[in-house]
Amino acid sequence: GGGGGGGGGRGDMSHVATSDVKIAIEYKHLSRRSPVGVYMLPRRRSLRLYDGVVFVRRGMYKDGIFKFELRLPEMYNDTNAHPEVVFRSPVWNPLVDPQTGRLDLALEYPTWNPKQHFLVNALVFVKKVFYVTDLSAYPGAPNREALELLQADPSAAAERVAECVRASIDASLTNPDGFEFNFTELRPAHDELLAQLLQGGDTPAEPEDPNRAPTMQERLTEAGEDRPVEAASDAFALASTSDRA
Repeated sequence: GGGGGGGGGRGDMSHVATSDVKIAIEYKHLSRRSPVGVYMLPRRRSLRLYDGVVFVRRGMYKDGIFKFELRLPEMYNDTNAHPEVVFRSPVWNPLVDPQTGRLDLALEYPTWNPKQHFLVNALVFVKKVFYVTDLSAYPGAPNREALELLQADPSAAAERVAECVRASIDASLTNPDGFEFNFTELRPAHDELLAQLLQGGDTPAEPEDPNRAPTMQERLTEAGEDRPVEAASDAFALASTSDRA
């Protein structure tokens, strides 16, 4: 009996190891396939916990900056092992739980198939919640108050969304401990950096430091050749992140 238990343990470890390889491959592919305006970095020493940020450029949530955390379950390679997404910024949206900030990926992907669904699919939905206008496909939307107000009084709902956007911008300067994207107030030195980014110039070199935070190039998760100004705008915002102690 004990031998069978040990074999099962080794099987579980092998399964987790296989899942880790899959995660590493998926994350590598995000460098070219991540939705525009969505950035995500793994926590140090973890392949299963990620910090992300969404810059919203159009629609009702335009100019919003929404931080989120994405966690992968141990058996991520199994069917219906959905990634878990929780917004760390205040979000007033029908698809986001108003109490916990949780975004249930099952709303978009009722069955998570590891052969068809990947990290990029999770990020597509994270972005989509700020642009979707037809909510009829989401009968299980958790924020019923937001859903009903959007349907009954669009003007009042637009005011709530505007408040949400302002709150997200203010909250972007609040940096949770350990979070990979930490923003600071703009400083004079950022003017030169912004000019270099818009002109396509190189960013200032960083001193070699084994404990340094990721570089600008490492932070960016999409090339943005087709949208250079928009990419530079996001890059400038990411450049203002402060290194953690």
